[in-house]
Amino acid sequence: MDNNLEQFSDEELYIITDYLVKSAKTRFNYTKFRKSLSQFDEEFIDFHFINTIVMSKAGGLENHEIAARILPNVLLSGYNVEIDELVNIVNQKETDLGLEILAAQIAMDSLQNGTHPNLVVQQISKIL
Repeated sequence: MDNNLEQFSDEELYIITDYLVKSAKTRFNYTKFRKSLSQFDEEFIDFHFINTIVMSKAGGLENHEIAARILPNVLLSGYNVEIDELVNIVNQKETDLGLEILAAQIAMDSLQNGTHPNLVVQQISKIL
C-alpha cells in the first residue's frame, strides 16, 4: 500500500493528534496523572505518554512495546524508572483511552485512503 500520508503536511497531521490528545485528557483524572509525573512538563506527558499510547495501541503494538518506546525519553530526561512501571501506566491508560485508540485507528485508515485531516477530525469527533 502506498503511503498517502506524504501528501499532508506535519501541521495538517498534527490537528488529528492534538484532537485525540485533548479528548484523551478528558477520559481520566489528568490532573492527578500529571501530578504523579510531576518531574515532566505537560507537553512531555501529552506527547511521550498520551500520544504514544494512543497511536501505538492503534497501530497494534503490545503494552510492553509501547513502554519500551516511552522508556528512552523518560531516561533521557533524567528520571530513573523501571519498564514495569511504564507497562503499568500503559495498561491503565489503555483502558481509559479505548475510544481514542479506536478513533486513531479510524483516522489512520482514513488518512491512508487520502481523506484530508480536517475531514478526519470531523469523522472521529462523532465517536468521541
